[in-house]
Amino acid sequence: MSGGESGFAVNCPQLRVGGGLYAKSIRVTGGVNLWGARAFSIEVTNARLTCDARPALRGDGLTLDQDLHCSNVMISNGGVGLFGATIGGQFWLNGAEVSNSTGWAINVPVMVLGGGVYAADSLFTAGSTCSALWSGSRSCYRKVR
Repeated sequence: MSGGESGFAVNCPQLRVGGGLYAKSIRVTGGVNLWGARAFSIEVTNARLTCDARPALRGDGLTLDQDLHCSNVMISNGGVGLFGATIGGQFWLNGAEVSNSTGWAINVPVMVLGGGVYAADSLFTAGSTCSALWSGSRSCYRKVR
């Protein structure tokens, strides 16, 4: 999927899903917007997301009853934005490669997390203007390259 210059390729702000939302092996150029969305859980696995102008995965204000799985994903140019998100379970980033040439790789200020963050065998790359790869108060991932 590819988005236009003015918007996201997948644009679902304030989406409401009674169950889980699953995007396996998806390829998106232009980013995924889940701003203010609500679901039981979300799985974005074996995926490739890229966006030059904004977060490749935008989930600011996202509310999940359980887990956010972003395992075995490649997110380039844009990173992940979860400002103010609430995740009732775990945040899984195992096997993920996340980069953002102009800012944070993972931006999660004021995120509320019921469980832990797991990022085994993952690689995060931030832009030269950032002093850290991860913005947020909670980081308990292990074995990050």
